[in-house]
Amino acid sequence: MATSPWLVMAGKGGVGTTTVTALLAEEAGLQGLSTLVVDGNLGSPGLHRFFGQLDGHPGMRSLTERGRKPEELLLAAGHNVWLMPAGMPEYKDAVLDQGGRAGVLRRARSLFDRFDMVLLDAGSTLESIVPTLQLDPRGVCLVLQPERTSMAGAYALVKVLRDEAPNLATVPILNRTPVDRAEAVQAAMIGATVRFLGTRMAHASHIPRLPQLDGGSVSSPLTLGHKQTDETADEAAAAVRQILNRLTSPRRASA
Repeated sequence: MATSPWLVMAGKGGVGTTTVTALLAEEAGLQGLSTLVVDGNLGSPGLHRFFGQLDGHPGMRSLTERGRKPEELLLAAGHNVWLMPAGMPEYKDAVLDQGGRAGVLRRARSLFDRFDMVLLDAGSTLESIVPTLQLDPRGVCLVLQPERTSMAGAYALVKVLRDEAPNLATVPILNRTPVDRAEAVQAAMIGATVRFLGTRMAHASHIPRLPQLDGGSVSSPLTLGHKQTDETADEAAAAVRQILNRLTSPRRASA
């Protein structure tokens, strides 16, 4: 059976698509799923740092080179987790338009069926997001935060997804969001999509703010579900497990 990727994206930068992608990938691996995590954010890569990888390893940008094979780019990134980085800094000056990005992603796609789960950080720009929609994705994790510009960006992205991929399951994820604010943000987004788009956004999951993960670094402790250090980390671990359960259960993904 073909493995279709889950795309993790946002309508505004800085809301945590990379954090969410890394947390979901690690949890999937710990649950026994062979997991490929792909840094599809070719304009601003950084996913490798969450897995303790230094800059400099060739990544997807290098697939524009003749003779470069996708499997040469894979890095062991944890228990049952493999990373395909975007590639920096030696390829940071390579400019890829949407067609070029789509071509690179198609080459990376040849590896997806080797894994049980594929998570792709698609970033927050249309230049980065639109080519990923050609990968026959299983669905979208739409990341947002409880602030106005993030919500406006998420709403705009929902409009794009409705036009470009109307049948794609969308799982909203409220990142860095305390539980007492989650319901209000959820209600606002549902109200906007029903009123202006004639569609109802799915129920959102929320992940509390984790200062130790902000910005991503080689020292970031990802093993939340198995080495809880405080109440917030415990809550975050439970949230990540719940979200992963939605992604691996087709009947619940869009509910």
